[in-house]
Amino acid sequence: MELFKMRPKDYMIYGNNKEISQISNDTRNIKPNSLYFCIKGENFNGEELASEAVKKGSVAIVSENKLNLDKSVTQIIVPCARSAMSEMANKFYGDPAKDMLKIAVTGTNGKTTTTMLLNNALTKAGFKVGVIGTNGTLINNKSVKSNLTTPDPIEFFSLLAKMKEEGVNCVCFEASAHALSLHKLDGIKSDIAILTNISQDHLDYFKTMENYANAKAKLFSNKMTSIGIINTDSPLANEIADNCNVPVIRLSADHGNVFIEDFKQTNSGISFVSNIYGKKDRYNMKLNGHFNALNALNVLVIGQILEINKNVVKTALSEVKEIPGRFNRIVKNGVNFIVDFAHTPEAILNSLNASRELADNCGGKLICVFGCGGNRDATKRSIMGKIACDNADKVIITSDNPRNEDPMEIINNIKSGITEYTNYVIEPNRAKAIKLAYDQANANDVIAVLGKGCENYFEVKGEKLPYSDSEEIGKI
Repeated sequence: MELFKMRPKDYMIYGNNKEISQISNDTRNIKPNSLYFCIKGENFNGEELASEAVKKGSVAIVSENKLNLDKSVTQIIVPCARSAMSEMANKFYGDPAKDMLKIAVTGTNGKTTTTMLLNNALTKAGFKVGVIGTNGTLINNKSVKSNLTTPDPIEFFSLLAKMKEEGVNCVCFEASAHALSLHKLDGIKSDIAILTNISQDHLDYFKTMENYANAKAKLFSNKMTSIGIINTDSPLANEIADNCNVPVIRLSADHGNVFIEDFKQTNSGISFVSNIYGKKDRYNMKLNGHFNALNALNVLVIGQILEINKNVVKTALSEVKEIPGRFNRIVKNGVNFIVDFAHTPEAILNSLNASRELADNCGGKLICVFGCGGNRDATKRSIMGKIACDNADKVIITSDNPRNEDPMEIINNIKSGITEYTNYVIEPNRAKAIKLAYDQANANDVIAVLGKGCENYFEVKGEKLPYSDSEEIGKI
């Protein structure tokens, strides 16, 4: 593609037009006739690697400063290289989602479940659906390898291009707070944007909840969406709904124009009544937890916006047996294991509440196995410890992706919030912690193993070691 056809909104150009065959922000992947984006990260500055990119074949670069390069290299100078990368990647791949229905989902918890429920409902309604999110990428329900909750723009738009080739006419994608803060989605405008909830997470990066909320609020501007669906049960989410400049549909757990009534948790799933502007319908799902009723409520509202037959949506929701890594139930000799990705204070509380309902229905006690990830928001560790000890009969504190931190230091951070509790023990080895929980359990007890979900690795000092909670449970 011609370089000048990819120009972003704000720019200055030094040099001639070039034919570009590849775009990249990683000098390790540079090929001849490529365009290199000089991205500034926490540990490096891409502008310092521009000369290396040129040596490897870059004929043009995008940066925030004019660089001392050979005059044969065309330089595009922009206010924000990350934003320009998103805009230009979209153009390089031919604006692949232009004719697709685009649904963006952000929120601390529930993004993956909501996109997967949407996938099932929209597919049953006749759409050809693509999904991009934490659990990877789906194109017409076929898995495609991808990275991160919201991939970097070059990968993101290349995935959209693959979807276009496969006839996809609707894409549902997770929009993480990091992605919004780092301008990864500046090249795309959704038709509908969903905010599932806001609670504490990622304060290692955002520092304050206000900064975190402001990142998510970016999605609800007329630059990035046409319609907003917002769960306003938290003050920060309610503030976003009050201040956004697009039409907003407000959801709630129990009040307002769109909410849940008569929720029931059973051994086989959940049942609830949706109240959408006074119109009521009962829905039954095989998933568990009140939080999944709220996730489903987003799907019901979108079904109404798109005028999909409600019986189609009802059938689609009833058919979903589980979302990988999201409150998955495994029964071993009468003991109920729950494997869940919950790794924030609110998510752990929600998961334990749903696990308690299951334990009460089964007539057993609740055991929680959890840890906290390293090199992430340390302030939530003591909070999560207290939530676990408050809501489970027994707690086994263990490791969870320590990354570059000492696992025992993380565990000690958790312990700092539960000094007055006696219902916990420590077992740093996660596989042994799961086995210990099982050895202490009786038939009908529930063991909630929280934090990793369907992750198939254990991250230690930059290395991802093979590991799976579900596989460890299977070995028992």
